[in-house]
Amino acid sequence: MVNPAATGAIDAMNNPDFATILEPFGEGAEAFFLAASLYHAGKVSFGAAAALSGLGYEEFHYRLKEHFGYGFRVEDDTARDDLSLGVELADPLDILETVQRQSF
Repeated sequence: MVNPAATGAIDAMNNPDFATILEPFGEGAEAFFLAASLYHAGKVSFGAAAALSGLGYEEFHYRLKEHFGYGFRVEDDTARDDLSLGVELADPLDILETVQRQSF
């Protein structure tokens, strides 16, 4: 028995409207945009998305920047954790001096 959800996905990929929209992006656009969508949704890693797209790591990164304005997706929690760690590791006086120098 065929899964109706899977059939719907296949029908969407064969939709002539998609073909018209994706045509200017060249061969492989369908795979790239599907892989990029999965990556942006957090469903696959960057490496998995690059492999799914049929592009190499660097080319996938370049095309993400070209079409979405950035190459890597950074989760808010990850960035917050990294910033907190940086503050913990930094000497508070050094931070104050740096801020004061940058103010001029």
